[in-house]
Formats: sequence, C-alpha cells, structure tokens
Amino acid sequence: MAAPSEQRTGYQAYLALQEGSEHKLELVDGVVLAMTGGSLAHAMLSTSLVIVLHDALRGRSCRVFGSEARLRVPLFGNARYPDGSVVCGPVQTDEADPDAITNPSLLVEVLSPATEASDRGQKFAEYRSLESLRHYLLLSQDQVRAELYTRADRGRWILSVHGPGERLPLSAFEVEVEVDALYDGVLSPG
Repeated sequence: MAAPSEQRTGYQAYLALQEGSEHKLELVDGVVLAMTGGSLAHAMLSTSLVIVLHDALRGRSCRVFGSEARLRVPLFGNARYPDGSVVCGPVQTDEADPDAITNPSLLVEVLSPATEASDRGQKFAEYRSLESLRHYLLLSQDQVRAELYTRADRGRWILSVHGPGERLPLSAFEVEVEVDALYDGVLSPG
C-alpha cells in the first residue's frame, strides 16, 4: 500500500490523490493517510452492521452506508471513511466533494488495536462537530460489546454499553437493534 504523505495537503490535492489511488485515503490534519486492511472479524462485523441497520430502518427516509462512503468533517477539514453511517432525509454532500457526505445521523467504527485510540479520541472529537450526528457507535471485534454515544441536550453525550442478549436503542430513529444480530456468526468458529 502507498506510504502516507508527510507534507500538508489541501483538499483538492487530496481528492486528486484519492481519485488516482487503488486504496482508500483519509485526509487528517492536512496529511494523507492510506487505509490499511482489517481483520476478518472486522470485515464481517462491518457487513453485518450494514445489513442489520438496513433492515431496521426499512421504510424510513434513511440511507445506510458501508465503509466505502467518504465523510467530510468541514470544521476540521478532514475526510474520513467510517465503518458505517446513516443519513436520514436528503443526503447532503460537500461543495468541494460531491462524493463526501456531511450530514450523518449515525457513525460507526469497529474498534481495532491500531485505531481504537483514534476512534475514541480524535475521530469522536471531529464527529461531534457535525450538527446532524445523533449517535456514535463503537463495536468491539473481540467480544460482543457495543458502546453507544447518544447526543443529549446542550451538546452532552450519554454513553450506554450493550452486550449479549441486549437491544441497542437508536432513539434518533425510534428503533432498537439486537446486539446479537450484529454479531451473528462474527465471533463464533466457522
């Protein structure tokens, strides 16, 4: 995979690099970073997530996106590829980047040893700047554990942790998702 650029890059230059790349590239604080492949559990959990959310939101004016959908975080100037996202209502894209959504209601990251600190720290700080965001979901790939952050009043975020046999309350969509459905076949052999 291509090595990351050490020079600061503007958004238009980033888009040109992304267009010419076989791999997904993120733009973080002006630095272009090549996305690396994940584990098999990560891939299965990401796929399961999209299927379960799609089924749960059927009939609503929401769109579910997998990890191929680029997200633009305007306040930070960054471009990210979350593991999953949901946009309710019309999809809004960035003026400079018609392939980057800017109004997610839900963002999801599957935790891995290489990304967990960023997913909990820098990414969450960026994602919180998006006014449309109502839920941020972190999924463990090592155990059945879903950490759901829900936006409350005055910009506060409330954490709820859900495990086997529990339901994940996505209040912004007025639906609940079975945690076991997200992990079905992911952590078991075969």
